[in-house]
Amino acid sequence: MPLDNTSIEWALSHLKTLGDSDLFPKPIELNPLLDQIDDLKALLTSREVGQFDPNPARRFMVPKDEVSFRRATQLNIFDSIILTAIMHQYGAGIENRRIPVGENVVFSYRYNPQADYWLYDRNYNWTPFWKQCFEKSKEYSNALLLDISDFYNQIYHHTIENQLIESGFPNQAKKWIMTLLESLTSQVSRGIPVGPHGAHLLAEASLIPLDNSLRSHGINFVRFVDDIIVFCNGEKESTKCLYIIADILDKQQRLILNKSKTLPLKQDEFKKLCSERIEDRPINDLEEQLLDIIKKYSNGNPYAIVLLSEVAPDDLAKFQDDVIENILQQYLDTKPVDFIRFRWFLRRLTQIGHPGAVRYCLTHLDILTPALADVCHYLLAASQNLNGDIPNIGKELTIALDNELIRANEYFSICILSLFSRNPAYNHFPKLVEKFDTGSSHIKREIILAAFCSGNSDWLRELKESFTGFDSWTAAAFLVASRSLPEDERKFFVNNLPKGNDYIELLKKWAKSK
Repeated sequence: MPLDNTSIEWALSHLKTLGDSDLFPKPIELNPLLDQIDDLKALLTSREVGQFDPNPARRFMVPKDEVSFRRATQLNIFDSIILTAIMHQYGAGIENRRIPVGENVVFSYRYNPQADYWLYDRNYNWTPFWKQCFEKSKEYSNALLLDISDFYNQIYHHTIENQLIESGFPNQAKKWIMTLLESLTSQVSRGIPVGPHGAHLLAEASLIPLDNSLRSHGINFVRFVDDIIVFCNGEKESTKCLYIIADILDKQQRLILNKSKTLPLKQDEFKKLCSERIEDRPINDLEEQLLDIIKKYSNGNPYAIVLLSEVAPDDLAKFQDDVIENILQQYLDTKPVDFIRFRWFLRRLTQIGHPGAVRYCLTHLDILTPALADVCHYLLAASQNLNGDIPNIGKELTIALDNELIRANEYFSICILSLFSRNPAYNHFPKLVEKFDTGSSHIKREIILAAFCSGNSDWLRELKESFTGFDSWTAAAFLVASRSLPEDERKFFVNNLPKGNDYIELLKKWAKSK
């Protein structure tokens, strides 16, 4: 059965609204596909989904905190559309086999597509998880904190396949997902991508047998992805549960527990931990005051965009630069740095687009690398309210690109470069050109997009002869950027290119259009 139009349209709206990942800039190639939505739907409904070959993805090491990393994956946007549409169309089959939402046991990624294009229920996330843990801790003398080691990278593909079958996924949808996973792991039968929104439901599917086994053994637990909290009375019961769970993980998927994150706690210790993990606990009265103002104008929706022009002068006056910087500095002064809370506050500033933290972020980039994706999202939002200061910020960003820490991790560089490809006011394109010849393919891609954004079509013209040597991501970016060339010139260029796959042919068609 092919994908249906409703799921394709929903997937496109989801990606347009939320992007394909929280970790990467939104792919610019989405725009040409949205412009050709009828052609795209006709293509995706013309044959079984399993007949579409996945495209190359890209992967980067992304910091989680000061000392730990995760390997994050960004799918080709065509594959993101297919994965999201599959999950929208068939995801209920997975959700219906999980422990029911109302039992407040499993809080992570509860499938519930929303009218505003969220795939998961926003009422069940990190904060409600810890609030439930706090409430349950009142009934037990002990708690056991467990974490599955390197979870996403260790999930067996065979487990995913079995769970998709049990969840009623059609053979062609299952086939496409398994082909995608195999292509991402170089035929190794373990691992699912970190980053794509739709992949979270695959991870949850793989844990259905674990949840069921824990219940069969009478273990009282609450779970958020691979974080498992077990509630016990006494150290002996806690140790017994640890042995049982370790054995279940080994027998089911050869998974192991992270020794450094296995932590038995007594009731008072655990309650204190729960309080620290609840995100809506401001670090001081100043933060609480600012958050209350943002909540007032966003109606409590942490994802709503608030225009500064809508904020009353008396409220806006409370957003002083020194106040905002004081809040951020307090988070950086915690040991270890509380990047979870830091990112939370920065996301609230992103909601309102207030530029009060811009200077602080730029002067602390060395320390903020674990939160760099959120920093870039914030800078992009704040740039709408920087007035004439944007070129100066652009200059500082070009200087940051030469920072040793930024250069040491390609992910940091593309996050910063992505700002230039989304707002021409950052300017300083000649400085970016200096980095093109020696840059990686991912750096080249962002500079090409920055040239398109800033109208440097004559420089783009110089790259036409290099096109056949570009990797797939850089080539796609150049096809998008070629729209800035005169119509006859780009038509001639595109018409002389070799035939590509379905995705490339859609981009070529768009590049030639008026």
